[in-house]
Amino acid sequence: MLKPIFICSGNICRSPMAQGILMAKARARNLRAMSISMGTLYIQNRQASPEAIEVCEEMDVDISKHRSQGLNLGILKMATHIFVMTHRHRDAVLALDPSLASKTILLGKYGSGPDEISDPIGYSSEFYREIRDQIEDSINGFLKTL
Repeated sequence: MLKPIFICSGNICRSPMAQGILMAKARARNLRAMSISMGTLYIQNRQASPEAIEVCEEMDVDISKHRSQGLNLGILKMATHIFVMTHRHRDAVLALDPSLASKTILLGKYGSGPDEISDPIGYSSEFYREIRDQIEDSINGFLKTL
């Protein structure tokens, strides 16, 4: 079973979008997967940003029930892949446990854009769409490797 974890800063924009998109694509491919997302800022129980919910709804991905959470080492150890949005997020994961290095990867490395995926918080819905599309492109690239 595929068990990816997606990591960003607040766990209210990029990582919930990535988790939702991955799960929708896994269902469409009849791929067994279980995914969660977390944030390095340890923000607890916040809904995904309205813009993230909106741009995911545009592609029939529902992240409206998402609630934010901080990094959890026990859960990270169970992941098959830990996808981070920036080098800073990778550093935060490895500060918890350096042995996670081999499965902690910049999600953008699988896409056709930059390795790091920018934070859209505070920006327009159009910028959220750009980030969503970059995340989707990267997830598609990852799924091609399976």
